[in-house]
This record gives sequence, structure tokens and C-alpha cells, in this order.
Amino acid sequence: MPVSMVMEDGYEFFANRQLVAVFSAPNYCGEFDNAGAMMSVDETLMWSFQILKPVEKKNKFNSGISLFGSTTTGNLEIPQLESSQFGDTYQEDYFIKTLKDEVNIAKNLPSHLDSLDVKELGTLKIAMIDSYLKHSQPYLGSIFQQFDCLTEREKLMAKTETVRNAERLVEAMMKGNDASHDAAHAFRVRDLALSLAHEEGLSSSPISLEIVELAALLHDIGDYKYLKNPSEEKIVEDFLVKEGMDIDKSSKILDIIKGMGFKEEINGVKNVYTPEFCIVQDADRLDAIGAIGIARCFTFGGSRNRVLHDPNIHPRFDLSKNQYMNKDEQTTINHFHEKLLKLKDLMKTKAGKKRAEKRHSFMEEFLKEFYEEWAGKA
Repeated sequence: MPVSMVMEDGYEFFANRQLVAVFSAPNYCGEFDNAGAMMSVDETLMWSFQILKPVEKKNKFNSGISLFGSTTTGNLEIPQLESSQFGDTYQEDYFIKTLKDEVNIAKNLPSHLDSLDVKELGTLKIAMIDSYLKHSQPYLGSIFQQFDCLTEREKLMAKTETVRNAERLVEAMMKGNDASHDAAHAFRVRDLALSLAHEEGLSSSPISLEIVELAALLHDIGDYKYLKNPSEEKIVEDFLVKEGMDIDKSSKILDIIKGMGFKEEINGVKNVYTPEFCIVQDADRLDAIGAIGIARCFTFGGSRNRVLHDPNIHPRFDLSKNQYMNKDEQTTINHFHEKLLKLKDLMKTKAGKKRAEKRHSFMEEFLKEFYEEWAGKA
């Protein structure tokens, strides 16, 4: 359905009631007085519409009205209308739960049903989510990524355009990197960061979620280890300007990226540890430990032709920033002792600390086995 087709009542039947168009954004673009609608189909194939009334002067959603009918007859059956008061502000949690339930139901409809209206439900649901996210609550796209019930296509539809552009930038700028710092790493850190943000209670803040997601995605663009040209250090800053990001938000994103590195922390740099900073830093550090961390460590060492292990070269402790950055004479195994095994105790969020425990233990077991095999004891 083209987004230009604004539905006054939020939905409209056509094709002899074989199809229904759902328009989920009330007060479309702030220029129309249209209602929005959400469509649900339960396990018995009873369908319903939840009507989101247009915003009034006090910016309230006053009521939701459900119209119940049956897909088995094709006839609209309207019992007594039921209204529910949402209060002064629309309850996002209720909306999220409703969408989650609806998508679950849509994905579990009996496969033998081939009526056109049922087959089209998945597409209509995606269109509904996309329309609402673009024109009413863009930040919900980040929250939807936590839902296991959503398909990859539904997740994609839930992303803001800035995030999509950031993903494209990440893929373009990191495609030449080895697999320890490629686009997949950035996407894993983004997913971890959003998951940590959810656990740390940031789900209700659209600004915080956007800062977290963009900082996590863009954090390794301009990494000193892969710089080909000094101008690359400004790529992220220029990107945020091009995207029209306001100064306050872009400053917070850049501060996170510039201050989250391990070398900055051992150098004694004093950062203001905002919740967003802690979440993104913890997410990046989680991807540096555990099974993934082990794989990344050896991938990076191999890409630099670093010695795997030499018992005569000992790990360095109490490193300065310059000493840490100079790894020419170090081994890959020593990197575990110089950095990776320290990260568990440097986690700053409660959720990050909890996850780090398991990953840290895995690395310890790996190193124990590695040393035994190296010495021919295993």
C-alpha cells in the first residue's frame, strides 16, 4: 500500500473484502486527522482491529476501539464496541506487547489455510510496522530487534534510515579489514549493545537507544590499526553531519567512540561514564572475549604475521598506552594476558559483568588446554 494512501479510519477493505489495507500511523506526518489501526488474528482466526484515535490538542490517545469479526464467513460482524482508556500518554509497552503477540500469531497460522486474506497477513503486518515506525515511533525499531519472533525482513523494516545508512557505511569502510574487525564485528557489537540497553532499562528512551546503536555500529571506523589515510578519522563525524544529527546527539556518539578503547582506559583518560557509554564499551569488550574473542584474537595475530606463542617472550604488565600499541615483538597468546583476561573486571554495567563471567571462564579453560598441548602434556 503506498504511504500516500492515508486511511481515515485506519483500515479499509477492498477486492470484495478479500483484502484489507491497514494504515497504522495516526495523524500521518502531523498533517492529517486520520486514525491508525492495528490488526490481530487469534488462534481461532478471529480478527480484530485496534483503532488509535487521532491526537487531540493535549497530544493524547484517548481510546482504542476493537471491532471483532470472523474470517470464515467473510462478513463483517460488529458486536458492542469496546473502548479502553490509555490515559495522558500512549503506553508504548502495551503497543510493543500487542505487536509482538500479533507477529507471533501471524507466523503460527495453520499452513494449510490458503485464503488470500490470511496469506497476505504477513505482508500487511510488515507494512503496518514500517509505517508506524517511520511516522510515529522510530525508536521502536531498536526494541523490535530483541524479539525472537521477528523475521530478518521484519527487523530490517523496523530500522530508521540513519541506521540503514550507518550499516551501509560500515560495510563499505570495513570490507577490506580482516575478520577480527570486519562489518560482522560491528553488527555483533550493535546487537550486544541493544540487548544490554534493554537489560539496563534504556528501552524507554528513544534518544539513548539511537545513540547506543549508532555508536556501536560506527565505533571501529577510523580505527588506528587500519587507517590508510588520516582523513578517515573524520568519516564518522562527517557522516553524522550529513545525516542531519543534532549537535548534542552527535557529540555523545563521538565521545563514546573516542573514549571507549582499552588503550584510553590504561592511559588514565577520565571519561564521563554515561549509561550509553558503558553499554557500548561493554558490548565491544564482550565481543573481545569468550569463543568469539579467541577467534578474533588469532585472526588478528595471523593477519599481522605475529608469532603464535613463544615461552621465552613473557606478557607485559602495567602497560602505558604507547607500550600497549607497540606489539611488534609480542605473541598472540600474550594478548590474552595483556588485555583480554583483564576485561571482565573492567565491565561497567551489571548486565555486562554477568555475561563476561561465562566468556572469561571459557578463555581460562582454553588457555589451560593450550599450554598443556603446547608442552605435549595433553
